Amino acid sequence: MAEVTEEDQNTKEALIALINKIHQDYEIWYARISKRNFRIWYGLQLGSLLCGFLTSYAAF
Repeated sequence: MAEVTEEDQNTKEALIALINKIHQDYEIWYARISKRNFRIWYGLQLGSLLCGFLTSYAAF
């Protein structure tokens, strides 16, 4: 098995740090976007429910 040089170790550590940074940033982005999508979906669902009630009231 080949020996791991100091340069290879630094590259490996740098790669691990980059992967961790991307992972953390992605989790924050994903949580924010998920909350926003849920709020938009919830608002649209309430709006469609309200439109149904208003339509039935107007038809009455």
